Amino acid sequence: ATGGGATNAAVSFKKLGCDVSAFFKIGTDQAGEFIVQRMKEEGVVPHYKTVTPTQTGTSFIIPTPNKDRIIFAYRGANGTLKKDDIPQDLIESQNLVYITSLSEQAAHALPYITRMARKSIPTKGIRVAVNPGTSQLTCDVQTLKAALPDIDIIILNAEEMKMLMGSLKPRFFKSNNHY
Repeated sequence: ATGGGATNAAVSFKKLGCDVSAFFKIGTDQAGEFIVQRMKEEGVVPHYKTVTPTQTGTSFIIPTPNKDRIIFAYRGANGTLKKDDIPQDLIESQNLVYITSLSEQAAHALPYITRMARKSIPTKGIRVAVNPGTSQLTCDVQTLKAALPDIDIIILNAEEMKMLMGSLKPRFFKSNNHY
């Protein structure tokens, strides 16, 4: 009901029986309060949040007759996440760090998050899984590329993989004739 990659993933992992902590950024509005309440109801406690005066992100999903969908998204507080917002002890206390799509300013925090988790691996064995969003596969591909050495699992569907390879191709190949 809350939408958003972090909350959707947290609730899904919780329903699979995992011990879950979630981190997300919300606004000081009714939508933000709703998210916090739903996380409590779903048993995603502890959850960690950063609150900003910016409106909580909102999406509208419109199904189409051919069973596709159109999504109108306003990233709001999600896009304002900075590396300073992320509690280092939260990352270090996990066994797995799952990072969902990050956009706008938040996308630039990806290498910081993955590096922080990687530093804890020798002592804790933390694994890092990332499900990047469309903007990370196209516009912010250099940020994703910088984080790749510290990612254990990258989750992409076929269309997303084509986007990523298309974004990386000019940087890795000298001509369009060699694949």
